[in-house]
Amino acid sequence: MRWVPKLLLWLIAMVIPVFIAACYGPQQRYRPSGQVDGPGVERKLTGRVVDAGTQKALEHIDVFCLDQGQVRHRALTDAAGRYWIPGHLHCDELQFGDGREGLFKPRTVPVSVVAAGEQQVRLERAE
Repeated sequence: MRWVPKLLLWLIAMVIPVFIAACYGPQQRYRPSGQVDGPGVERKLTGRVVDAGTQKALEHIDVFCLDQGQVRHRALTDAAGRYWIPGHLHCDELQFGDGREGLFKPRTVPVSVVAAGEQQVRLERAE
């Protein structure tokens, strides 16, 4: 008979979140600026990072999604220099850099520039 209370607790634990979601809807994040982040917002940010001098794709470049100066997501470019930031995240700026190697100058780009479509970002070599 000890299994009956365990079964009831498990059932309650599974049912309560369903009722909360049904009453309040999906979670959303409200911002001071009036914008709302939620599951309905789809602004996937994609692009390509290249060397400003040679126009060759840059692999293993860090791409940070910044929201009011806070890092919300980190992506890494692939062999073709492409990056992808999920659409449910809100970014004010994207920051590009090669981490500890320091071969390229870091660059910060406002999202309004990138959001229009897939953009090519050029990084200059550090001196």
